[in-house]
Amino acid sequence: MKAFAGAALALVATAATAQSGPSFSEYKVSTEVAADLAALCRVEVQQEYGERCDRFYSHMESHMALYAQFANRLASEGNDAYGNADTVDLEMHQRTVSRLNENMQYINTMAELHLR
Repeated sequence: MKAFAGAALALVATAATAQSGPSFSEYKVSTEVAADLAALCRVEVQQEYGERCDRFYSHMESHMALYAQFANRLASEGNDAYGNADTVDLEMHQRTVSRLNENMQYINTMAELHLR
């Protein structure tokens, strides 16, 4: 997983510098990595924070920057920013975003409980 996340980030960083902003595919991969790392952190955070959550938070810093770049591209290009993504790709991505948001909410709730 760690190697996949590193490779995905390297791919995203390289490609993002070559165009006006990240492609939907790059953003989608970063979101998938974030969702997977959030799921691992969710399991870990039930006890305490550790390496899995550290990887998640580290990736989220990069992912949020990528998200902002893609949002800017979407604002300027409209639906053309999605490139050749079809309806299935977009629906699967939306499910990944939902899974990420659900896990982030859980992680934040558990973090608040640990800080008390």
